[in-house]
Amino acid sequence: MHHVLTKEQFKPLFSLTLLALAYLLLDNYFPGCMFKELTGLKCSFCGMTTATKDFFNGQFKASLTDNWLTLPTLVFFFVSVVGKHDTKTSKLFGLILLFSLIAFGIARNLI
Repeated sequence: MHHVLTKEQFKPLFSLTLLALAYLLLDNYFPGCMFKELTGLKCSFCGMTTATKDFFNGQFKASLTDNWLTLPTLVFFFVSVVGKHDTKTSKLFGLILLFSLIAFGIARNLI
């Protein structure tokens, strides 16, 4: 008997596979921030790689220190890919996250 995964069964498996792959590659593959190299300023995503690594190693305080928007970004990614969610709620959360990333990118270079 041939068993094929449904779309709902495949989404969580795919997401977890992506997260595991990202975790394995965090130390060895990801380059530095090109925006920071070109401008000398930190972008909204600077520190997210380190924060993600810290998060998966259970170092939650360090993760928040590296980049406090990492957790909401990971939650948004996971819910968007895996969850059954209301489209309006998802769009609203996405817009809030986008504006937060933009504001954070500006504020972290002014302070």
